[in-house]
Amino acid sequence: MEPLSVGYHAVERANLSEKSTVLVVGAGPIGLLTAAVAKAQGHTVIISEPSGLRRKKAQEAEVADYFFNPIEGDIQEKVHQINEKGVDAAFECTSVQPGFDACLDSIRMGGTVVIVAIWGKAASVDMAKLVIKEANLLGTIAYNNTHPKTIDLVATGKIKLNQFITGKIGLDDLIDKGFDT
Repeated sequence: MEPLSVGYHAVERANLSEKSTVLVVGAGPIGLLTAAVAKAQGHTVIISEPSGLRRKKAQEAEVADYFFNPIEGDIQEKVHQINEKGVDAAFECTSVQPGFDACLDSIRMGGTVVIVAIWGKAASVDMAKLVIKEANLLGTIAYNNTHPKTIDLVATGKIKLNQFITGKIGLDDLIDKGFDT
């Protein structure tokens, strides 16, 4: 439930209106679960992910409506084909500069970029673009009392966790096997 709560908190921070369009950049575990929460809440979800394996996992999990490889074309252009104004919110789940840039480029006027990834180095921000778009730039760390809400999403069947479970480890093996996985 912990990683799902991280995704829930990120979507909650975006303060989306009903049936928004969102972009999730990066389909690792947190990106997938962020997309799953947005999809479960009825939003149109676009995933940008260069890894074919991760895109395939996202498609199998049915957490998004559109899937793009950012290496094979301009994400901003693809986003604008879906929603000509841009997305309402973009979730940066990669901690790499091109991912952040794609988020800022893809939001609509007044849109929101939520930084979900933990960055190990400084990022640069095109301040002119941020100002001209009147963009909201938000950080998020972990979660804030979202476990009950995430449990409800699972209990009501809006999110099925079995599609995200890749293995099981007993408590006795948690240290030895859990961190080597």
